[in-house]
Amino acid sequence: MIKYYKQFVALKILLLIFAASPSLAQTNYMQENFSGPRQFSDLISTNPALSKFVFGSGYMDMVRLQASGGGLVRAVKATPFSPNPKTLYIQITFSVEEISVPDVNALYFYSGENFSPTNSTFPANSILFSRFSIDFLSSSFVVHDIQTNKKSSPLPLNTSVTVTWLLNNSADGQIYRKPETAANPDYKVMPGKYDLWVNNELVADEASAYPGTSAYTSTKLANFEIRFWTGVGRVRFTNLRIRDITNILLLPDAN
Repeated sequence: MIKYYKQFVALKILLLIFAASPSLAQTNYMQENFSGPRQFSDLISTNPALSKFVFGSGYMDMVRLQASGGGLVRAVKATPFSPNPKTLYIQITFSVEEISVPDVNALYFYSGENFSPTNSTFPANSILFSRFSIDFLSSSFVVHDIQTNKKSSPLPLNTSVTVTWLLNNSADGQIYRKPETAANPDYKVMPGKYDLWVNNELVADEASAYPGTSAYTSTKLANFEIRFWTGVGRVRFTNLRIRDITNILLLPDAN
């Protein structure tokens, strides 16, 4: 993130150019409020008796009932986003409803390419752009950026949280507003970097993408996954929106 101030006239000109150019329209890759057709390509449980999905009106629960041998659940967008994204602006609204067995990295959130709906082994770093996780504590949880090892402030159970994840696989820096209703686009994420927000807390600031042996490819943002694989508890998702960062300036708040 780079604090980024623009003069009023320059910003006005920029907005007029955007508004006049249909080619600059924002792409919405996924909008999931769990009230209509499912947007994930694959919902996978390796042990349906002990790890499962539960759906209700306007929510999706991911549940694990046993710590050892309890299997895992995966919500995967394995079919590539189209058109191929160079940037992603991901907003995930969820709550941790209960924790019976704490554990670190209980849930993973992945962005990358070539995700398999049939192979539930952990994805190699080489296919990832980035990832973060949720750590279960005894009576709260934190959002954990793995690349920087930074964590959010502890968050209470049964409380809605919105994670905003801005990923830049393009050749240019991308400016954005946070919150989206802000008067000016005060933040910028550079190529090969990402920002990670938990509500209004900036947890990862200009963190480096391509973990480990991973390297740039043009399709590095093609897939998305949520994986609940350790700990025991219930996590409830109520909204997921994935779009590109480009032209985020012109849209109202997603919530």
